[in-house]
Amino acid sequence: MGSPTWKANRDERTWETEGGHYGHGQTPENQHTDPGPMPKWLTATSTTPKPGPPAFPGRSAFGPDKSNASIFLLGQQLVRRGYGEHYRVGPSRDWGEANRLNVAAFQRAQTWTGSDADGYPGPEIWCRLFS
Repeated sequence: MGSPTWKANRDERTWETEGGHYGHGQTPENQHTDPGPMPKWLTATSTTPKPGPPAFPGRSAFGPDKSNASIFLLGQQLVRRGYGEHYRVGPSRDWGEANRLNVAAFQRAQTWTGSDADGYPGPEIWCRLFS
């Protein structure tokens, strides 16, 4: 249907002399009917669901001697969330101690302690980090 268009077909004198409250169809000199059902307008609060986190690649993707895109993605998200302080330059595809320390800092921020804050991401930390 597109956006409605409105045509000013009444002169100012009519509005000044014809008092009262008029609905769209009863307005003086209005020769057309209501436009019918209006399209659903976009709002600031979209009903489109927010995309979920990327799929967790598995625990085996992280740790010493590992190099892959998931490590880089993890590092980028740690930096975005404010947990990149141990990187000297920034995240890379290679797993290093900076990755472990940054993940451990994020785990502790989730109130995880002891062996739960070991610095290796599991599916729960991955989901929280990307939410």
